[in-house]
Amino acid sequence: MSCPHVSGAAGYIKSFHPTWSPAVIRSALMTTCQIDPIMAVNPGLVYDSTEIDYITYLCGLGYSQSVLQLITEDDISCFDTASARDLNYPSFALKAPRPKHRLSGSFKRTVTNVGLPMSIYRAIVTVSKGLTVLVNPYNA
Repeated sequence: MSCPHVSGAAGYIKSFHPTWSPAVIRSALMTTCQIDPIMAVNPGLVYDSTEIDYITYLCGLGYSQSVLQLITEDDISCFDTASARDLNYPSFALKAPRPKHRLSGSFKRTVTNVGLPMSIYRAIVTVSKGLTVLVNPYNA
């Protein structure tokens, strides 16, 4: 039953921001901690992804040129590849190969301010014991 709710919330946000991409609308909904269309109309920061981001992800999954042409209706060749962790999403996941082994990972995300022009945002990270998170750039 969540699909109609999320679709309705996405349509509501699109009515306020007709130029926002589907990725920005998804970001606005995801960064409000729950589906809250009223909060998502003014999310402050959003994560966007372009068509080429998704194409390089499909290339990374091993999709053939003929399948990509069916999806995009364009002459696509895979020159670059990307994994799910490369997508500019407001979420992070890192697979731990074995328990009790040291694990590290790096994620690059780009955010766009759609809030007030002179806004200041600070990253506040709450982590479990034994986990260290560094945010760069860091502003105290």
